[in-house]
Amino acid sequence: MRATILAVIAASAIGCGGDGLSTDFEGTYTIATWTENSTSCDAEGPSIQAQQSDTAFYIEPASFFGQDFINGVRCTDLADCQMMQADSTIYFNGWTFEDGSDAQGWTGATVFAATSGSECTGAYIKHTLTGPTAGSVRIESRTQMTAPFPTDKDGFCDTKDAEVAAQGMPCVKLEVVTGTLVE
Repeated sequence: MRATILAVIAASAIGCGGDGLSTDFEGTYTIATWTENSTSCDAEGPSIQAQQSDTAFYIEPASFFGQDFINGVRCTDLADCQMMQADSTIYFNGWTFEDGSDAQGWTGATVFAATSGSECTGAYIKHTLTGPTAGSVRIESRTQMTAPFPTDKDGFCDTKDAEVAAQGMPCVKLEVVTGTLVE
């Protein structure tokens, strides 16, 4: 039995083209709240902020292999954010948003999938970035487990197939991070 783990930062991060995305949400934020409901998405859960090592994040437009997106990068503190922003490296340790607008909200996804024989299972996590008030942002991450789906012809789990396999499945986890603009 071959087991392959696929952790895709963004469902389309290695595509081509791009829209030259921009956002007024660009900036560095301190984390104001961080909650998790680990049983459903009906309501926010209790705070998990005290258990987290990250206290800040930044949002900026980015491009990777010709794909434009809005990148949200978590940092241990504001100094760490400044150091990471000054570096030309594109960091994928937060959220990516490929579609949307500031007015309608930005969306993106992370997919985790594993193979067992010719079948894949995993999780599809949809991220949504909004700006509820001036100088603040809200990031919701909703997790759905996928129904089993077949591997591609090469024996790997396809991210688009994982997205389809998650449709109609119950939401099993809601994580919400809010941030206050610093700079």
